[in-house]
Amino acid sequence: MDTLVIRPATAEDVDRMAEIVNAEPGDEPIALMGDVELARQYGIGLFKLDPIPNDRRVSVVAEEGDTTVGVMQYEFGDLGRPHSRTDVLRMLVKLLGPFGVARRFRAIQSRARVDLTVPPGSFHLANLHVAPGHQDHGVGGKLLAWAESKAMELDAPRMTLITTTDHPRIPWYERSGFRITRTATDPTYERYTQIAGRVLMEKELPSVD
Repeated sequence: MDTLVIRPATAEDVDRMAEIVNAEPGDEPIALMGDVELARQYGIGLFKLDPIPNDRRVSVVAEEGDTTVGVMQYEFGDLGRPHSRTDVLRMLVKLLGPFGVARRFRAIQSRARVDLTVPPGSFHLANLHVAPGHQDHGVGGKLLAWAESKAMELDAPRMTLITTTDHPRIPWYERSGFRITRTATDPTYERYTQIAGRVLMEKELPSVD
C-alpha cells in the first residue's frame, strides 16, 4: 500500500471530493429527496456551493499514490455564513424542477427542525469521508488524527461534529473519544425520514500549554 499523504485541497480536487462525500448518501438525504440518485446529486450541488479553497471551511484530502481516497473539512473560529437560502433553492429547482420542489418542500423543510448549534470556539468537523473500496483501512483514523493535531495546534478547546442519530459511525467516533452531548428530535422530521433526529458529538482537547 502506498504511503498516505494528507494535503490541502485545491480547486482541481473538487469533483473527486464531491464524488467521495456523496458516494453513499445517508438515509436522511435519500428520504428528503425521495431517491438515491437525487440525494447524491443534491449533495454534490450543496458541496459545490462552497469554493475550494476557502477560509470559512478548510478542506484537505488524503491520497494513496495518485488516488484521492479521503476528504476532511473543518471550520474553526468565525464560521461565517452558511449557504444562502436563495442559492439552495436555485439549486433545488434546477435539480427537481418547480413542481418537484413543491412536492418535496415539507420533507426538506423538516430538516431545519433538528438543527443543532455548534459550540463557540469548536474545531468543527463538517465532513470526514473515505472513498468506497478504501474504507476500514485506517484512512479515516489518520484523517481524524490529523484533524486533532490541527485542532490542538489552533488551541481549540474541543472538537465537534453533528450527525444523524442513526449514523453507523457513531460508535467509531465514541471509541475515538467523542461523546454525544446534545440531541435534537422532532416528530415531523421523523415522519419524513424514519430517523429520530440529530446529535452533537464533542471531544474535549488538552491545552497545548
